[in-house]
Amino acid sequence: MTTEDDAEIEELLGPPSGGTIVRRSNKGGLQHLLLRSCPPGVLDGTQSIPLLAQHLDMTSQGIYRWIEKGRIPAKQARKVAAKSGGRTTFEEFVQYL
Repeated sequence: MTTEDDAEIEELLGPPSGGTIVRRSNKGGLQHLLLRSCPPGVLDGTQSIPLLAQHLDMTSQGIYRWIEKGRIPAKQARKVAAKSGGRTTFEEFVQYL
């Protein structure tokens, strides 16, 4: 994906919140939403899938599977939204259920 794709995703979903978002590649809207949900890291404020996985007590591979499929289980979407500290809501995840 290109910078234009990033801009389009940001336009649809809003800018990232908190600190710097760290991603190896852009895999679309669900990835962006999950990264926005991630509480910023204590030391440097970064947001990443591995950090989100730690907050959810699961592996980052599990989250990457959601991203690859473009789907997230409803129970996990609720948990992500609850852990986000208001950065995202469950309703934002509905399209990915």
